[in-house]
Amino acid sequence: MAAHSGPDLVQEGIIVHIDAANSKSYPGSGTTASDISGGTAYNGTLSGGPTFSTDNGLAVWRFDGSDDRLDVTDPTWPLQSISYPFTIESAIYVPAGVDWWNDPASGSSSGSAIVGRGSYSGSLGFLRNGTTDIRFWIRPHSIGRSVTYTAAFDRWYILSGTFDGTQNANGMVFYVNGVSVGSTTVSDSLANFDADSYTLGGNVNFGGSELGGYVQGDIPYFRLYNRALSQNEVLQNFNATRGRFGL
Repeated sequence: MAAHSGPDLVQEGIIVHIDAANSKSYPGSGTTASDISGGTAYNGTLSGGPTFSTDNGLAVWRFDGSDDRLDVTDPTWPLQSISYPFTIESAIYVPAGVDWWNDPASGSSSGSAIVGRGSYSGSLGFLRNGTTDIRFWIRPHSIGRSVTYTAAFDRWYILSGTFDGTQNANGMVFYVNGVSVGSTTVSDSLANFDADSYTLGGNVNFGGSELGGYVQGDIPYFRLYNRALSQNEVLQNFNATRGRFGL
């Protein structure tokens, strides 16, 4: 697996870091993806048979959109409330010819979860939505809040979603490739958040009675922070990661 030079990742507040390109996290085979954040080990388990791919010099997990997923042990933070700041980060490559919206296995039309956590009672994450959209969403209770970015096939997107843990104006911000693409206010009650594991590529329940579909595409890593990274810190992480994907 190739090494890539660049600025260091932000370390302050990181509590989960799982990465297909780091042999300490994933040796290239097996069903365990180890947390390399340096704190409590919140490891991941691969199921459904996602493929480890090194095509074009990239180390990624390739999800087939049918039943592939990676479940990350639920951190003890946050528990039953979303009234804590956080940052989630991941990346996605969707090849042309893939159904962006529907889950080919179940026919669900609730979109496909890139990274997600929770259920109808409360959820958060990144998902493919509509016909070309990537969305960062937070659903603390009955009504979700989201910021949407119009994307395209056959290119990499590095994703960061931050939340300051309050109902302040623009408390959640979505960054794509190091640049803010929008923000909004989470004005609903911040209690009653459903505690569940973080899932890459899987069917997270975020849309009421419908289950979100399994995603088809390449996902290389997942990072979780217990604080909202600043715009400069998001840019630092983008610059530390972009060389892997030719961005």
